[in-house]
Parts: sequence; C-alpha cells; structure tokens
Amino acid sequence: DIAQLRARNPLGKVPILFTDDDATLFDSQVICEYLDSLVPAPRLFPADGPARWQALTLGALADGILESALLLVYEGRYRPEDKHVQSWMDMQQDKIDTALRTLEASPPHWDDAPHYGHATLACALGYLDFRHGGHWRAAYPELRSRLGGGEVVLLKASRGVAMEGILPLFEDDFGTTDLVGVVEA
Repeated sequence: DIAQLRARNPLGKVPILFTDDDATLFDSQVICEYLDSLVPAPRLFPADGPARWQALTLGALADGILESALLLVYEGRYRPEDKHVQSWMDMQQDKIDTALRTLEASPPHWDDAPHYGHATLACALGYLDFRHGGHWRAAYPELRSRLGGGEVVLLKASRGVAMEGILPLFEDDFGTTDLVGVVEA
C-alpha cells in the first residue's frame, strides 16, 4: 500500500530497490548506478569519453519521453475531462513524438553490452506500451525493430544480476495495477 511505500521512500514513488544491507535506493538512475557498482563489466555507465555522454544523453531523452507520457496519464487520471488543457496535452504529446522521430531517424547503436541510455529507452517504450496502447510501434518501425522487444531480457542477461520479476504493488483508482520491477542484488 502507499503507506508502506512512503515508509521506504518519502516521495511515494517507484522504483525502489532494497539492498541486502537494508539500504533503500530510489530513482532509476540511482538504482542503475548501484547495479553498475556490483560488477566490473559490462558497464551501464561508461566511465568517460563520448560513450559516457552518449549513454547519458540517450537516458535524458528517454526520461523526457517518460515524463511527458506520465504527465499525460496524470492529466487524464486526476483532472476532470472538462478541465483538461488541450494545448498543454498537445505540447506533451509533441515532445514524445519529436523524441521518437529523432530516434527513428537515427536509432541508438545497440551492441552486446547495453548501457543506461538503452535501459531507460526500453523503459520509456514499455511505458508507452503499458499506458498509451503502444501506438508508437506502428509509426516508428526502425525503432520498434531495434528496441521493441526483449530489452529487459537483454539487459538482465548482460548484467549477471538476478531479476525477481514484475510484481503488482497497488491498484490505482481505476482498478488497474501499477507494476514494480523487483531486483535482488
């Protein structure tokens, strides 16, 4: 429940990772940095140079997609329909569409060791599937073919970290279940 969540994260947000030493880590980037510290290679965050900046920039672009997609969900969930601000919703959708067009025109290079940017993009596309019906898939075939399936499995296999899976956390006002990925380090 939300009280249990807030007891471990005062922001009441997911994801949360509980480490073996009972530390609580929250925020995707913090959790990824922690996971990166557990093994010497491959690295989610390249140490330096162009590879690092590419990974962080792709991660920031994917975070922007996630942020706009979440704001659209919240607009529909928490504001009455007659109070929706269509110009604001259009602006959020345009951010998503512009980012996806950019990625379609120049898809990120994916090799045997995905980095933080790849993982964040996989999460963003998964969220678009989960909360926005996956409409991006029809419009962006190149991106779909590169990153549209198996992203988490590739990440899991490359990191050597045990993934416990996806578990329901709580039901929202609409009776749907938000999901949390639980990772055991």
